Amino acid sequence: MGISKLQRMIDDLCLCEEVKVEKTGLIIDGAALYYCLYYNSDPKLDQRCGGDYPGFKDDVCKFFEALQDCEITPYVILDGAAGSEKQKSLHSRLKHRLENAKTIAKSEPDAVPKGCNVLPPLVKDVFIEILKEKDIEFKQCLGEADPEVFSAANQKQCAVLSHDADFCIYDVHKGFLHLDNFEWKRKKDGKIPAKLYTGSKFCEHFKLDPALMPVFASIAGNDYSILEDRVERGELTTFVISVVDQKTMMLPALVEDFSQHSSYTTAYPIRQYFYGLLTGGQMCTEYDRDREEIKDKRVPSIGKQLQLEHLHKAPEGLRRRVFEEALQVQTSALENIPDQLKLPVCVTVFWFKRLQHHPKPETVHCLHALLLGFVCDRDGPEDEFERKMKTLKDAAIRRKWQPRVAHAFSQWLCCMRQSLHLNQLLCSPLPEPQCARLYCGPLLHRLADEETFEKLLKTLRGEKKKLYQDLKTIFHLLARKKTLVIGDCVLEDVDPEIPATTLTYRSGATAGDIEAKLKLLAQDEHRFDKIVIHVSNNDIQNHQLEVIKPKIESVCNFAKTMSDSVGFSGPLPSRTNAHIIRSLSSFNCWLSNWCPENNVGFINNWKMFGLKPGLIESNHIYPTREGADLISRNLAKFILS
Repeated sequence: MGISKLQRMIDDLCLCEEVKVEKTGLIIDGAALYYCLYYNSDPKLDQRCGGDYPGFKDDVCKFFEALQDCEITPYVILDGAAGSEKQKSLHSRLKHRLENAKTIAKSEPDAVPKGCNVLPPLVKDVFIEILKEKDIEFKQCLGEADPEVFSAANQKQCAVLSHDADFCIYDVHKGFLHLDNFEWKRKKDGKIPAKLYTGSKFCEHFKLDPALMPVFASIAGNDYSILEDRVERGELTTFVISVVDQKTMMLPALVEDFSQHSSYTTAYPIRQYFYGLLTGGQMCTEYDRDREEIKDKRVPSIGKQLQLEHLHKAPEGLRRRVFEEALQVQTSALENIPDQLKLPVCVTVFWFKRLQHHPKPETVHCLHALLLGFVCDRDGPEDEFERKMKTLKDAAIRRKWQPRVAHAFSQWLCCMRQSLHLNQLLCSPLPEPQCARLYCGPLLHRLADEETFEKLLKTLRGEKKKLYQDLKTIFHLLARKKTLVIGDCVLEDVDPEIPATTLTYRSGATAGDIEAKLKLLAQDEHRFDKIVIHVSNNDIQNHQLEVIKPKIESVCNFAKTMSDSVGFSGPLPSRTNAHIIRSLSSFNCWLSNWCPENNVGFINNWKMFGLKPGLIESNHIYPTREGADLISRNLAKFILS
């Protein structure tokens, strides 16, 4: 008889007793609780956009506050790794969850079939973070939690709270409380209504010898005692058990764009270091989707000199260098960044650089959204910025799902989770971040809209504005982008505020003058990650468009010998006379088409300046202070893209 059938039979035969739970200890199946709280939240928590971790934290905190109000002392036990005998079952479960993920990706939030769920990637990490924050006693098992839950319940003489009907066949002395019937939201007079099942009632009804009820209270021994204590204290992910014991990693299903490669591909280099530290450089087998099929893949790990059994004794500087090498960043630049953001900033730099191998426009929008999200402080004093963020989050739930944006954020989450686990394995050379405040999927998807982002950016004040500027500066510094911006004196008051950016200009400079300057720089073997050429009306005043075109092509071709990425900052809509403005308009139109055709970036200043008055001085040539700020923002956006 299947366990679910057994549970139904117990319900049908009324073998449960209605009780009021108060003033007692309670053994909680941690996995069952976080699945139940996330899936049964009201309003429903996001599953399409990578998860709503602030919302999840609110629900978890309310649950434990309800227990505290009823003088119930919780003891939480979490699952570890599944044994090798369960690989077939896990493979089948992963396939089922991939189907669920595809359904969720294609459905509107209110049209997802009942019971179709996928747990967002950081839920367990956030749950453990909350347990530590609230000082709730918990243990993370090395293997299955059921035997440990059963043993602890009888040792402490407490009931078990779980969603797992396996406990119907355990001889739990104080009984089993099913989460579906544990009505903590309806607590009254310091008591929680619930239904209690005891094995003795079951045996009495069927006249069974209690000794025949199977008891599985022993846990198989393992030979990696160095990790055991850290896993049990929740300081280390249970994924390490599968890697050390079986040399396998089952990558959980994600809601993502299934037309693209798996989001886990982005974090592949980080996992290689993770496997290398755990296996001493041996191969590891990963199970992940390839398009819509689950496939296994042999992954060569990167073996480091650090040995697993001596890892906790290694100098912090050495452990930090391993982390830096895995993420290809330098952490020395993070001095002015708050501790809880140091690791997320490293992750964001790694993620962004990885995505630049196949650049997409939405990546930059997602980057800006993440940086703005880092600034948000839900627990601090509410200002205009926080109020607008809250309004955006509420509105974002109804927003149409964007597969490419969702995929970019899913890739970030994979990098974040794997970096978090690598940092834990290395005994935290970087401070542990507060995951619950880092990522709210619906809100970040809304912030990835350029117009929304620009409006919200204007509400930043004081410390938040400074932090955002610091994050942007550090990000560019760590991303090691060396940029040259070159043009005429329209650039005089322009400052994109991006480190490693050289801005040079000359009054009346033409395309030919700019090329000559580039050739001088090339003689000193200067190379740049990006070159941005600002073109003005100097060429058009003296030449016809057909004469200018080859000059633009020539300066562009030479710039490409000094940089892999070249872009043009287009002319401003100068209004000196009708002939000039017509010529400039034709030039801008040609340049806006020519640039993308030749894999060259283009900033359309004409369009942006034409939409708003007061951006150009009364001489109709140079930008006002506000106009220079607009050029600066456009340049900064292009440089970061």
